Amino acid sequence: MPPAPTSIASADSASPTPTAPPTAPPARVSGPRPAPRSTGHYVRMSGGGGTASLHGTHGSLASPHGTSSSSAFSLQSVGGGGSSSGGLPWTTAASQSLPSVATVSTGGLARAVATGGVVGSSAPSVVTLATTKRTARSNGSLKEPTFQGVFRPKFSRREDSEIYSVKFSTEEDFVAIALGNSHVQVYSTRSNDYVRTLVAPENEDASAENLPCTALAFLPELPASRTRGILAAGYSDGRIIHWHATTGQLVSAISEGDACGVNGLAYSGAQQPQQRFAAAGADAAVRVYDGQVHRRVATLVAGTPGLTAGHSNRVFAVRFHPRDQNLLVSGGWDNTIQIWDLRLGRSIRSIYGPHVCGDAVDVDDSGERIVTGSYAREDQLQIWAWADGRLLDAVPWSLMEGDRRTSMLYAASFGHGGLWAGGSGGRQQTAATASVAATPVPGSRQAQQQQQAAATQLVLAAGGGVYNEVKLFNLATKRAVGMAQGFGQAVYAAALSPSERMVAVAGGFRALHVYDIDAHGALAASIGAGGGIGGSGGATG
Repeated sequence: MPPAPTSIASADSASPTPTAPPTAPPARVSGPRPAPRSTGHYVRMSGGGGTASLHGTHGSLASPHGTSSSSAFSLQSVGGGGSSSGGLPWTTAASQSLPSVATVSTGGLARAVATGGVVGSSAPSVVTLATTKRTARSNGSLKEPTFQGVFRPKFSRREDSEIYSVKFSTEEDFVAIALGNSHVQVYSTRSNDYVRTLVAPENEDASAENLPCTALAFLPELPASRTRGILAAGYSDGRIIHWHATTGQLVSAISEGDACGVNGLAYSGAQQPQQRFAAAGADAAVRVYDGQVHRRVATLVAGTPGLTAGHSNRVFAVRFHPRDQNLLVSGGWDNTIQIWDLRLGRSIRSIYGPHVCGDAVDVDDSGERIVTGSYAREDQLQIWAWADGRLLDAVPWSLMEGDRRTSMLYAASFGHGGLWAGGSGGRQQTAATASVAATPVPGSRQAQQQQQAAATQLVLAAGGGVYNEVKLFNLATKRAVGMAQGFGQAVYAAALSPSERMVAVAGGFRALHVYDIDAHGALAASIGAGGGIGGSGGATG
């Protein structure tokens, strides 16, 4: 049995060092490979310039590496590869090729498989049977970053690869991370223990590079939901795989081709009439899928003539409006935020300025405000009005006058738990399960709670710079109430749990750090009175 994940116990402070933007790896090189043979229920489709294969349940798949048994199915896609320089390490070449979608039914359960190739590409990518297994991670020590404010270290785990996404499950009992070696690690927040490694379908050619897992999103759940623990994982080669996070069962697989690399994922709310999920693409497109059969229903690329132009470069973040699943917002490298209407199939409004390089766009529970985090030295954390796109506020990264030791952001999000407004922080208050009910009656208890929550809105942001840090802000005072800094490299991903009781941080330093939020301590009590952390440096644990 491989060794357990390494626990990081040292409390020594690491000396902060400036962090340059990551660079892209060399392009993947691959050649023709033999097609797998099926020994069970197997359906093969073609169309849209590509092929897809669906493997029936409880079958086995033969490959050059042997025959494997699985209770899932496999997907084979034929597409191309590419390379690019600059930005995050896992970015790949963009293409405007739009694959087709095919739907297959096996074992009484409908699955949707998107298929397609890249025009002009001669290097196919082949996906074979998905497996779940434990993997050994490198041992070694890693100095704990310093912290202050409401952050309290819960647990840390060292990994053998960079981490590009981190997400909490709806019930907060699990936290998942997406690794640069294509694996997804799942940890329990109850026991702080390792749970499972989800390994994406491997290439037929064992010498081919495993492209990174770049985005994660848990399926939102209602209290009476019969489906729990479903995790969507996006990959830089255009795949979206749905897993059952705790059992390791592969639920479905979609492939849009290498040029359509997935940079971000988001689900609509659990109480929306027809659940959907969306993917932010490396080819400047936002793709929207039916949440039940996992079939693509829209590809958003166009703008409104004379008003908006859509995206012109890679898209890194996408979110649904919490009260209307026909509306989405996205951001990326082209320095624009686009607001989309699925009913029209195009962008209806643009915000110019934010340079988004990670999961750094979010919408508050009211649906009235957008937060953006920019990879910039100034005005990196901003609040915008959904209705007209005007700038409402800019949150200063440091309150110290003349302090130029700032952070350029990869991650930014609102809090959705209502914990600081005196709420229970329960999952019924989260954005994932937000009700689509009408506006509450003025003066009612619900209206008062919403006003109080708006007055104590939390914003989490993280990035790279002198300190490589993450900060939790009280938006009402524009002061940081919690902070951790001194990570060895840039923070690529940060997540605030649905109840606002935990924060997870990960990035180029190849480790996951999870913090409890001291919501009932004396320091937390001072938040409503305008308390906070003043400067950018000097944090101590």
